[in-house]
Amino acid sequence: MPKIYVVEEILRFRKRQQLPDESIANYITFLCEVVTICDCKATAGDFLCDQIMEETIHHIINEEFLLEIHKLDQTIEVARQME
Repeated sequence: MPKIYVVEEILRFRKRQQLPDESIANYITFLCEVVTICDCKATAGDFLCDQIMEETIHHIINEEFLLEIHKLDQTIEVARQME
């Protein structure tokens, strides 16, 4: 089994933007998989919320987040509704 370099996985997570033809569900699935690899459960929700807000292709989602702070489940729900 190949050794996992957590720092590399975190960088891959932070650099990953939602692709133009990618659904928000697939984008969130990718992000969740990388967070699991990184084993950063304590801060995973914050990481995911920040990444969805910053790197989604749907600018209206970003505007929604600027209006109020969301928890992870709210972030995913809002992102899916806005898509």
